[in-house]
Amino acid sequence: KQIYNLGQLLVEFADSGYIKSKTFYTKGISKIIRDDLLSYMRFIMKADDKYYKKHKLYQLPKMDMPYRILGFLYNFKWFRRHIHQNREMDKYIIENHQKIIEEMGVEKSV
Repeated sequence: KQIYNLGQLLVEFADSGYIKSKTFYTKGISKIIRDDLLSYMRFIMKADDKYYKKHKLYQLPKMDMPYRILGFLYNFKWFRRHIHQNREMDKYIIENHQKIIEEMGVEKSV
């Protein structure tokens, strides 16, 4: 009787178009797979990449336009050279970490 009731319940769910919501774990594993497919695994797992694109499962974080422009410009050698020659960016990146290091009492190494 329990199996029959379960079967009836499943038929009712199927007829109503019920789709179980994603859990924390299914969301997490889908992001891990997405990150792998977007990095080094893409050329190995072409069928998965194609499936993710077709079903719009990539759900990438939304990038603001200035970051898209910077990402595009970073493809050019002259832009990368300019960025890396300008040491102000290095100072900006290190500045916040330097405060933490000083609070920890770690000495500078030469």
